Amino acid sequence: MGGSLSGNPNFAGLSYQAKWSAVSTRVMQWAALSEVILGISLIVEVFTPMRNILLVFMYWQMMQVRYMSSPYVKV
Repeated sequence: MGGSLSGNPNFAGLSYQAKWSAVSTRVMQWAALSEVILGISLIVEVFTPMRNILLVFMYWQMMQVRYMSSPYVKV
C-alpha cells in the first residue's frame, strides 16, 4: 500500500523524514497532474454548447500568477 503512494518499493524501510519527503514529492506530482487535466478539460469545454470562455481565461491567469510566484519555478 505505501509503495503505491510514494512510488518507492522500499517505502516501509525508510526513515520518518524520508517517508514524508517521498509522500510530499508524490502529492506535488499528483497536484500538478490534476491542474493540467483541469486545464485540458476547460479547453475542451470551450468547444461544447456549455462553454465558459471567461472561466478558461480566469484559470489561465491564475496559473500564470501561481507559477510566476512559485519559488520552485525559476526561468
